[in-house]
Amino acid sequence: MKTWPAAKTHCVSMGSLLTTIHLREENDFVRTLISSNAWLGGNDIISDGAWVWDDGVEWGGFTSWDSGEPNGGDHEQCLIMRLTGKWNDDPCSKENVYVCKK
Repeated sequence: MKTWPAAKTHCVSMGSLLTTIHLREENDFVRTLISSNAWLGGNDIISDGAWVWDDGVEWGGFTSWDSGEPNGGDHEQCLIMRLTGKWNDDPCSKENVYVCKK
């Protein structure tokens, strides 16, 4: 388990990125890999509410936000997947498991 920045750094050190999700099938697959909340490669650190993917693909298209999410403002700027496959914004300083993607 790592903070979001530490997880991102670890993935990059292995030549990969935190997982980004652009299709429902990708979301369903990643959901099968996790056993607790897991970091994904999305954030709104630069501008609250302006979510970006670490792989540079434009945000939009498929999303899987949980009901009422994102809702964290400046305090929750990093993206997690819950066990349900739904997404939530969470404080980047929390420690979660993570999935890297090549």
